[in-house]
Amino acid sequence: MERSNCGIIFRGGVVLFSPMAALKKIREMRDNCETLLGFDGFFVFPNNKIQISQEYSLDLSNSESKEEAWIAAEQKIKGLLDSDIWFELVTD
Repeated sequence: MERSNCGIIFRGGVVLFSPMAALKKIREMRDNCETLLGFDGFFVFPNNKIQISQEYSLDLSNSESKEEAWIAAEQKIKGLLDSDIWFELVTD
């Protein structure tokens, strides 16, 4: 499987972040007051294929505030730091 040193890969036109890289990016978004609408979790296979997993996806588009969205996203991803799930972050 293709992996980059920074925890970011490109598959099927999708930018995917490892759990640690996603957590870092979410914190950068928080620092820059950007809007996080959610994320989708993906399984990444050695044959350059990806498969979305609804189990590891989170819709934050109806969050009360940006702060609430960032906290929810961080909590979910922190619980998956040791997983092989990769994330596409959905932004405004």
